[in-house]
Amino acid sequence: RPQRLSASFHGRDLFAPGGLGVDRVWDSLERRGLRWRVWSWRTPEAEALAAVERQLAAGEEQVLIAYTAELDACLHREGTGGAGVRDRLRAYAAWLERLPGIAERRGERLWLYLASDHGMVDVTRTADVMGRLRGAGVRFAIIRVSDGLNTPDGFFDANWNGARLTFNDPVKVAA
Repeated sequence: RPQRLSASFHGRDLFAPGGLGVDRVWDSLERRGLRWRVWSWRTPEAEALAAVERQLAAGEEQVLIAYTAELDACLHREGTGGAGVRDRLRAYAAWLERLPGIAERRGERLWLYLASDHGMVDVTRTADVMGRLRGAGVRFAIIRVSDGLNTPDGFFDANWNGARLTFNDPVKVAA
């Protein structure tokens, strides 16, 4: 069962070398002997972004990584045209515009990499998938998969309803 995976991630820092059990960017940075620092979701976003600026000015690390989640939250709440979304984008733009000058004052050139785990679209209509499955006489299990970052209790959560999911066919379920 997928819940067994949950125990292997419980209490681990996914933003630390070896924290996920697979090779990630911080594992590579560590192997290369680079000085680096990361601010994860545990640090409030405004605090993390300010800290990146301070550390960039200090020049102690070669790589700085800041995980930001506020834009994602705004997009989920408001959609792509929301006022909060526009505010976040303006704030990020202002922050990004300051960074090259900070690096230049240290005599260094800034390399910036932006990464995203997914895109976002506005929902304009809904479909009752569960109703259609029930109407077709299909037995199914509801499985919510998480990246482990948003749920303290685990990597996978599942409501099996006495069923076994056949993973090579996500619709077919056997009792």
